Amino acid sequence: IMEHDFPEHYGEILLKLLDHSKEGRIYCQVWFNILNTILAQAVPTTQTNTARTILLPELSSDQLRDVVRRYATDQRSLSSQQLQETLHLLTTHFANERLKSATGELYSKYNVYIGPLVGLYGMVSHALVVGTLQSYRGMLANKICEFLCPTLISMFGPWLEPWYEGWNTDHRSLKLPWLATDSSISALMVNAFVECITFVLDTMPACDNVLSYVCQWYIKMFAHIQTNDYIFETIHSNLEKLPWQRFIPTPVDLDLIMKVMDQFLPQSQFFLANIVLEVPWPYVPNLDSRILLSLFIKLSNQPNMRKGGKIRPLLLEAQKFAWHQIDGETYENILSWFVSKYDPMTVLQLSNEDWCGTDSAVLDLLKTAAGYNNVEHSMPYAELSLYKRRIFIRAMVRMFISLASRYRSVLGGHYKHLKCAFHRLLDDTEMVTKHGEEAKLLVLELLVLVNQPPGSILSSLMLQTIQEWISHRKADCTVLQGFLMVTWAHVTDQQHKSDIFEVCLTSWFKNVGNEDDFKWERVLALVQPVRLHYQGLGEVLMSSSHLLTLYTLALKESQNRSAYPDVLHTLVQCLEAVKPSNIAENKLPLLWSLVLRLSTVEDDQTAEYLFRVASTATLLAQHKQSWSLFDAIRLQKQTNITPKCRVMCRALVAFIYSQLPENKSSRKQYIRQENNSPGGFTSNNNDFTISVDCLKAINSLESLKQDRQFSDCVVAIDVALKMIKGPQSCMKTGEQFIIKLAKCLYTDNFIYRMDT
Repeated sequence: IMEHDFPEHYGEILLKLLDHSKEGRIYCQVWFNILNTILAQAVPTTQTNTARTILLPELSSDQLRDVVRRYATDQRSLSSQQLQETLHLLTTHFANERLKSATGELYSKYNVYIGPLVGLYGMVSHALVVGTLQSYRGMLANKICEFLCPTLISMFGPWLEPWYEGWNTDHRSLKLPWLATDSSISALMVNAFVECITFVLDTMPACDNVLSYVCQWYIKMFAHIQTNDYIFETIHSNLEKLPWQRFIPTPVDLDLIMKVMDQFLPQSQFFLANIVLEVPWPYVPNLDSRILLSLFIKLSNQPNMRKGGKIRPLLLEAQKFAWHQIDGETYENILSWFVSKYDPMTVLQLSNEDWCGTDSAVLDLLKTAAGYNNVEHSMPYAELSLYKRRIFIRAMVRMFISLASRYRSVLGGHYKHLKCAFHRLLDDTEMVTKHGEEAKLLVLELLVLVNQPPGSILSSLMLQTIQEWISHRKADCTVLQGFLMVTWAHVTDQQHKSDIFEVCLTSWFKNVGNEDDFKWERVLALVQPVRLHYQGLGEVLMSSSHLLTLYTLALKESQNRSAYPDVLHTLVQCLEAVKPSNIAENKLPLLWSLVLRLSTVEDDQTAEYLFRVASTATLLAQHKQSWSLFDAIRLQKQTNITPKCRVMCRALVAFIYSQLPENKSSRKQYIRQENNSPGGFTSNNNDFTISVDCLKAINSLESLKQDRQFSDCVVAIDVALKMIKGPQSCMKTGEQFIIKLAKCLYTDNFIYRMDT
């Protein structure tokens, strides 16, 4: 009957087959006979090819594919309309059958007919694809697929899709498409669906939206917590055969994928992650960089992606994307997720771990999105980039704090890696900043690590790292300038801020070529005003011999002339705390010069302060190293005061006493503030005469010229004597006197960059 005037009775017989099959009243072989009859109408034998194309129960999937593809391309008997009606018939029939099923699926009832049904579905779906193409010649492939793909998917729906039972959306139960015992036969239908989609892709190579329909169908139908593992196993193993390297995700696709990544759906996440790896991302148009960055970061935290570095090539390629379009709020949200979900060990980038390459690539991608890589220093100041860089450093700091808390017991074995990670942060900060104002905002975030509670390993290691890192920099380093700007105001521990400040100032005065741009005036412009006092602050600075820091803070505060007496008082106390065993003698001239400048604003205690300074300098000049057995074996380091320092001390004493003449008419000590003031070597006055202490100091200074130990200092001694006895000798030239003498004796830049 089927062969007679085909396809006159095609629809009637197909209905009869379906009706008898649902009652199980027809042999499976009858199905094959009918299908082979249809095949014979489409693929007739010829003189050159007498073998008939037939369907057999034992055909492999490859053989079945060849049969249905040949049928689809050769058949002319069934029109596109008839194929559409066949598809509609199959869809509605099996949908109704499934709704009536007690188990909520079809395979238990139709298991004996799965073979021919798979063949029928393959023949109809493939033929419909060819028929649709012929009916819509000239139409864009994407347009054709807009109605073709949903139609094909709906055809397989009753066999493949989980269905919800009930109208109450809060209490609906999910009816899975097959039972675990039917997984092997369900795989045949899933494979038929995959072959159909593959055929669409092969016949329309210009089409790029087919896989979008498949992706959306998968997520909507299977990405649920109620979906069982055996369903996933069958679906995933077959869908993975599709050429996902042709998948061009749309914004809708990315939104759906992101929703899956934000839930606890490990099986679906695993499958979608593998798809994402196949996507040719550089050729995907209209990408939302915000969603894409979030997707890459979330995928990279999946165990299957981390292991073996599967996602690393994608992350490296992604660094070339236009991440600058991401706004600050989105970037901050991504970093917040990163901090909360990633293992804090990530920031260490441990090279001996399998996932190290992935961690490094993730961090590099986050840095790229913040504008760390491919920095163009000729570009104008970008506030958005700076904000994202601050967010990145803030996130890294939070990761370090979490690391110290979670892995406290094993952290001792990672000190080296911690310091390397801190070094990388500082290097990155230096790379992207163009000036100190920009760097200081990033430095502020780094100082959070220094401000960790006392005894914190993070605090001590970060402090060490900062000191080591800055010690290799010079004054033109923007990060160094940033530390000078914010350290004193934002580091809580006095010792820590002193340590950082001292190493910054030491590095500042290294040779950088254009020394005129890096004088003391530039330092003072960067440093914030500090209220200087001896108790606490001064004691810390002196005990650490951080005299550059002390001088800088005192110099900054002395910019206000009304603060002269207070600053002078503090400096005198500090100088009295100088110990020969712990001395940075080349820095003492800085303090002495400032003391003499501050003494030009006279009050009731100025003379007393000068006498105290002279006294401490005298003791220092006379100091002799102890050679007792106790001193020889004690741990404290012995420091031998150099002849240069002794010359400076004696010259300072002589100069101070030369400005403090004896006053015969008053008990109040007179200070020679101006040129040619009475009591000097060139200005005679009956009431003011040169003091005995001054003459002794002059003689002591002159006597050094006879000592071979001071042979290298003779020129400096002559300069000192000439200035002390000259007509310009007065307190107002005291600072110039010390600076000029120090330049004769020392070669340090922090002395040579002082204005004389």
